[in-house]
Amino acid sequence: MDAFICAGMMIIGRGISRGCIGARTTCLPGWAGVASSRRRNRHRVESSARRPFGKRLERFGVEQGMALIKDEAVVLRRLDFSESSQVLAVFTRAHGQQRVIAKGVKRATRQRASVGIDLLERGDIVFSQRPGGEERLSPLTEWRQLDHYPHLRADLARYYAGLYAGEAVAMLTEAHDPHVGLFDGLRKYLADLSSDEPGLLLARFLWLLLTEIGLQPELSVCTSCRRLVTEDRVLYFSSRSGGAICRDCEPASIEKFQLSVGATKITRGGPTDARGVRAALTMLDYHITEILGRPLRAARSMHATVVKSVSGGG
Repeated sequence: MDAFICAGMMIIGRGISRGCIGARTTCLPGWAGVASSRRRNRHRVESSARRPFGKRLERFGVEQGMALIKDEAVVLRRLDFSESSQVLAVFTRAHGQQRVIAKGVKRATRQRASVGIDLLERGDIVFSQRPGGEERLSPLTEWRQLDHYPHLRADLARYYAGLYAGEAVAMLTEAHDPHVGLFDGLRKYLADLSSDEPGLLLARFLWLLLTEIGLQPELSVCTSCRRLVTEDRVLYFSSRSGGAICRDCEPASIEKFQLSVGATKITRGGPTDARGVRAALTMLDYHITEILGRPLRAARSMHATVVKSVSGGG
């Protein structure tokens, strides 16, 4: 069931009261006083309505001059800011990665339990942002859940495949830098994890991610001598060199590791055999680790679950 978190003018404009909140609607704490029932507190609502609308928004973190931005988003990272609030890193379709603060989102009421917003949840988002204040936390004013991908919580390999992809997007994309193709790919990837092989899907998505940000490795030719490489020859991979290295050129490279058979098939839509999928995941994880200077937090769990779950893995 959708969870709908609304604040700001959504509640004031529609006059939503505490008594009319249903299972699909949740109001951020603090708005009940502004939008309380006229039958219970008519004088308070009428006096509030006489004040300028911007003044009524200031007490909830939305100040005059702050634009309300609507988009679709996936939650990449989540941090409990207090007992009732969360700080979220979300990847939006049209505005790139954003950091928002959801005040009071975890506070329980008579109508709902204290659940907050979960990782890898997708929804319609509205947040406010002051012109020139893009580096600050943006107040979240509305969140309407579109999908929480329950299949991720039912299988450990699919869960860590989702977590690894989400962390990779969070670490490798810049704030306020939109990638529409990457967002659509992430949305499809999370949905496809319900049925397809998580290892194969993760390898293909990571290749899409690296391609979108311009960091995909060169695997068709040796990055040193530029000769075509073939699967039947011994190949090495160097992240600093930007891709594959043939056997003749590898002695001059310090940072490298030997590629397993099938890893380079990722450039042609991804390997389909178990050995190739495991080789591609190992190579892509190594490349991401070298780019960031450290492994992703979900890397160890991904290898222990996703890689081992590939058909034929032990």
